[in-house]
Amino acid sequence: MIELPRKFTALVTPFHANGDVNYDGLRENVDFQVSQGWAPLVLGTTGEAPTIEPDEFASIVEAVIEETDKRKPVMVGTGSNSTKATVEKTKLAKDLGADLALVVMPYYNKPEPSGQLAHFLAAAEVGLPIVLYDVKSRTGREIDYKVIEQLAKHPNVAGYKAATHQLKDGTVLSERVAQELSAENFRVWSGDDGRTVKLIQNFGAYGVISVASNVCPKNLGKIVNFAIEKQVDRAEFFDNLYNPLFEALFREGNPIPVKGAMNLLHEAGQEGMNAGSYRLPMTPPQETTVIELRRVLTSLNMLKEI
Repeated sequence: MIELPRKFTALVTPFHANGDVNYDGLRENVDFQVSQGWAPLVLGTTGEAPTIEPDEFASIVEAVIEETDKRKPVMVGTGSNSTKATVEKTKLAKDLGADLALVVMPYYNKPEPSGQLAHFLAAAEVGLPIVLYDVKSRTGREIDYKVIEQLAKHPNVAGYKAATHQLKDGTVLSERVAQELSAENFRVWSGDDGRTVKLIQNFGAYGVISVASNVCPKNLGKIVNFAIEKQVDRAEFFDNLYNPLFEALFREGNPIPVKGAMNLLHEAGQEGMNAGSYRLPMTPPQETTVIELRRVLTSLNMLKEI
């Protein structure tokens, strides 16, 4: 298996005002992220995957792979609540040259553990290494721990992206998986920017799949590196400094605030900040969110005070 990056950016999908994909902007964003040391995750939640058409899926993945140009591995979101569709997308991602597939826990239909296991095994059998994605706030149910434990032994299951939620016994699933199942052939990435440092330092997580890195890849990369290198004081100091940004980026449903922040930075002339419009049912951020984003970005010297 390829050497897995510790830092992935969950890329936004930039759109023109008419709703078309802004491929030039996407390529610029990818080049900027890779130049800052981040590998791209394309067409995850942050990339507005649910509103991407099938022909756009292939074109977007091709553009990201071409622009990355083997400088970093490319992960592609291929999951859905249909096993058949998930397998088909994973096959397509493999054929297009992706290195990894991110496969979310099936949402809405909320399968039992036996169905979860069968779903992920079907995706893994495609032959493209997959990363399990657990995000109960969007799927309605977490991946059963015993299912994760079984899948961790599969040669085509590369790891687990952990969003935070608490189990009935009071434990946090992401922390338990990171602490008990992390291994050289099963990596655990934080899926929650605000808990990344804790998950790496205290529970042995491998890295992060980040939303905030769309906005500040250089400095966030340093924070993650401090955590990995066990420079505890520095990691915690800068993590606390950037925590208001992490909170602001989730004032509304992702990717509404992060695209709002990128648009502010783009207007200020910063490179790699192409975001543009949204596709319904996602809408632009409320004015109160824009005000808070501007305040936080200014306080971090990312925007000139207006």
